[in-house]
Amino acid sequence: MAYASTPSTDHRRTSGNYLAAPVPQSYWSATQLSSFTFLMSGYGLPVCSSMMLGDIAYAREQLRLACTLDDHALQQLAVDMLSNFTHMRSAAHAAVQWTH
Repeated sequence: MAYASTPSTDHRRTSGNYLAAPVPQSYWSATQLSSFTFLMSGYGLPVCSSMMLGDIAYAREQLRLACTLDDHALQQLAVDMLSNFTHMRSAAHAAVQWTH
């Protein structure tokens, strides 16, 4: 049986409930996400990639934590990844305003 292409958001189920705010998978490239999890692990801070894609609050918390660490490359990567939230929110807001 063939299925249509994967939707742009990941609606994983957790304990019978859909996550309140799934993160669109297009926020980050696989390279950005794997680099982020690798750099965080170097500080003994494991990051769950699936939660980074499925839970916006968790993703923001991890990215903000990375910004506090003394690692310029990790801080820059986190800032770049956080900026995607702002860009997506601005685009969504503009689309809503345009339709009204």
